[in-house]
Amino acid sequence: MKWLQVDFHMHTSDCLYDGVPHTAYQLIDRAAALGFDVLSITNHRHLIFSESWRTYARDRGILLLPGVEASIKHKHVLIINADPDAEKLRSFEDLRVYRNSHNALIIAPHPLYPGSISLRKRLEANLDLFDALEFNAYYTRQFNPNLLAARFARDHVMPLVGGSDTHRLSQLGRTYTMIQARPEMESIFQAVREGRIKIITQPMLAMEAIGLAVKLRRAKMRMDLRRLFRPTRNRRASRLRSAHFTR
Repeated sequence: MKWLQVDFHMHTSDCLYDGVPHTAYQLIDRAAALGFDVLSITNHRHLIFSESWRTYARDRGILLLPGVEASIKHKHVLIINADPDAEKLRSFEDLRVYRNSHNALIIAPHPLYPGSISLRKRLEANLDLFDALEFNAYYTRQFNPNLLAARFARDHVMPLVGGSDTHRLSQLGRTYTMIQARPEMESIFQAVREGRIKIITQPMLAMEAIGLAVKLRRAKMRMDLRRLFRPTRNRRASRLRSAHFTR
C-alpha cells in the first residue's frame, strides 16, 4: 500500500448552479500537475460523469470516481461512487436505503459551517449515514468552522477527510487527503472508514477568502438569473447533463 493524494470534493463547468469556469479536463490536468492520485467530481444535485473523463484521468495516472453533492432537505451530502439513483434522494431515510443498497462512500461536507446548506443539527441525528466528515478548504486563521468538525469527529470517533470544494482551479491543492491504500476504490473506501488518512491543509488569507466569496456569489447569481429567464433551455440542459452519466 502507498499514500495516495485524494480530493473527494470538486466542481466543473458542467454544474448548472455555480458558474464554474473550468472543464473536467482542465481540472484533471491541474490535478495531475499537482500529483493527485484519486479524484471525485461532485457537481451539485445532478450526477455528471463520462467514460471519456475516466479514460483521460487514467492516462494521467488518476483514478476518477463518479460523485455528486446531493441536496437532501436542502442540506449538502457528498456521495462518492454515486449512480443516477442518487439524484432521486429527497430525505435522510432515502439516503439510508441508498446506503444499504449501494457501494458508496458518504461524506458530510462543511458539516458545521454557518448557513442553511450545512448539516449542522442534522448531522448528529443522522450520524449512522456518514463514513466521514469533511475538513473544508474554505477557511482562514481567523474563521475556521472546521475546528468544530474536528472536535465532533474526535468525540464521535469518526474519520475526517480534507476537501478542496474546488470552484476555481486556484483552490485545488490547498486542502486534500492522503490515504494509505491501493489505488483501487474498495481499498480507498476501506482505508477512509478505518482512519488510515492524513489531512494536508493550509488556511486562506482573509482577503483571498473574501475575494473568492465575492466571485462565487456573483457567478451563482448569474446562473440563477439564467435559470429564471431561460427555464426551458435550462430544463433541457439539466436532462442532457444527467444523461451524460455513463459507466
